[in-house]
Amino acid sequence: MHENKSIEDCLDEFNKLVLDLENFDIKVDSQDKAIILLNPLPKSLKHFKGTLKYGR
Repeated sequence: MHENKSIEDCLDEFNKLVLDLENFDIKVDSQDKAIILLNPLPKSLKHFKGTLKYGR
């Protein structure tokens, strides 16, 4: 995600991606969804991303 993009825009893109995959009958489990959602977040949230990914 670009630093100037809002979290809401990121969530919209995430939801669109998941829906597109489901329309192609591709099942995305919750762990994969979490990674897809966390990766594009801005660098300013890197500690938050690490906490969610690794639990600390």
